[in-house]
Amino acid sequence: MQRLCLAAVAAVCAPSPARAAPAVPSVCGAMVYLTDAKATALHAAGKVKSITPDMEPTFYKIVVADGKGDRAFMLSVNPVQALPFKVGDPIDASVRKNRGRHRFFDGLIRDASGNVLIVASESGADDWADGWKVTTGKVVQSEQDPSTKQRSVRRTHELDFARGSTRVTVSPAGCTLIKDGADQYLVSGAGHSWVGQRPPDGVDHRRFMMVRWSP
Repeated sequence: MQRLCLAAVAAVCAPSPARAAPAVPSVCGAMVYLTDAKATALHAAGKVKSITPDMEPTFYKIVVADGKGDRAFMLSVNPVQALPFKVGDPIDASVRKNRGRHRFFDGLIRDASGNVLIVASESGADDWADGWKVTTGKVVQSEQDPSTKQRSVRRTHELDFARGSTRVTVSPAGCTLIKDGADQYLVSGAGHSWVGQRPPDGVDHRRFMMVRWSP
């Protein structure tokens, strides 16, 4: 009888197995744009009033109630489970549209403490990237334009991220987890360049996104 009791106590006191940390998604991404086609920029600071799914599965209309009224922008986050805020959370959101030939939107979303939650840079600019310097890295893929016999090669590059002593290379394929101190981000992106004849839309560029990861 005593042995049975001791066994029962041991079973109760035995530590439960630790939960495995959520796996880093195989694919991740983020994108912003303005709902007002004529607007070139938006800044909204206040509580998230609503997060409404749009026609596409990963797109949401975000409405922020700030001191000047409701302000809205569109946001896509993939996977949707990585969305780092919810209705009622205070955020500070900035969106800008470039005025060049090709339309690009950049977005920056911070929480109430100033921590960066999302960076979406279609222009490739890194001035909103929470102190990370982003540069175009080595070529990992080259593809000849099949519509011409002249040399016209589209090249895809890795991206190199640097902040302080931390250096990380981001592959164009998949999703990379960047860690620097207490900060963790899901990151994706790529650079593109052309060798030889360029098609009309053949512009050298890069784009990247960062979403704070708190599994």
